[in-house]
Amino acid sequence: LTWCWCKNPMTMATLTAAKKGVAGRIDYESWEKRASNLSKELDEEDEKEKEVAASALGLDGKHARSQAEAEEKAKAEEMQKAKQRLEAYEKREQGVTETLSGLLGSVDDHDNTAQVEEKHQEIKYITRESIGAGKRVLTVADTKGPGKIILTQDLSNLESRSAANTSLKPKSYEDDAENKEEMHEATVHRGIIKLNLRNLHQCTVVVKCKIITGTVEISHCEDVTLIVEGDDATAATIQADLCSNLDIQFHDAPSGKNVPLRVRDTNSGPTTTLFWGQDQNDRIYHAGVSNLRVRTFRDGFVDLDTTSDYK
Repeated sequence: LTWCWCKNPMTMATLTAAKKGVAGRIDYESWEKRASNLSKELDEEDEKEKEVAASALGLDGKHARSQAEAEEKAKAEEMQKAKQRLEAYEKREQGVTETLSGLLGSVDDHDNTAQVEEKHQEIKYITRESIGAGKRVLTVADTKGPGKIILTQDLSNLESRSAANTSLKPKSYEDDAENKEEMHEATVHRGIIKLNLRNLHQCTVVVKCKIITGTVEISHCEDVTLIVEGDDATAATIQADLCSNLDIQFHDAPSGKNVPLRVRDTNSGPTTTLFWGQDQNDRIYHAGVSNLRVRTFRDGFVDLDTTSDYK
């Protein structure tokens, strides 16, 4: 006889009873898993049947259930497209915009009397070196004077190119050797594209450079004088919003419809033939501007003087 001595002898019944979810011969845990899987399969089949039925009835969202819903859906799609176009435009505009902030000091500065008198002599010049590569829209923002900011004529030498219209084909004639087909070249524009003045206080801004679009936008400015001066300075349209004590001056500035006339045998360059205000399309638009003054000067003398106040 062979005897086997075990330290903790256990029967099969004891092992079975110790297993979780098992009572006797019934494995409740296994049945619970099977029931859960079957319930999940039934739910998935119900969802598929609902999708098929909704698609057959046109209730799956792909088709409008009424004329009003179709119109609302079309409006929503147009709004989404417009939003995408606006975002693309803003991204493109940010890529060509140079923002110069705090040129004369921070807006939050509280200078004493001595510092204010010293600042009266401060002049900041903006040249091509102040503008980053590829930047053609200039924004001067968030600064407090007193002082003067001058956009020099050097900015008129900035170049921008607009692509040629490739849909236009040059004329050509058969057996004509002198008339060669030449593709149109890109158009070169000189100057800054647009000027924005934002949140300026107690300062003077002098514009002596060419603005290609002839547009200046002014917003949230206080005690600011804008001087447009010289043959190159073209600011046909000015938009001013939410400003106070705004003084706009045009010193022999050309109109937007001006055609420069060159003077022979002199170094004076192009001269102005049509001054700002002589064309009906030279405009100043303003909204929410208090104490607005507009003056035009010819040869140092006031030619036009007018005021406006939204109140």
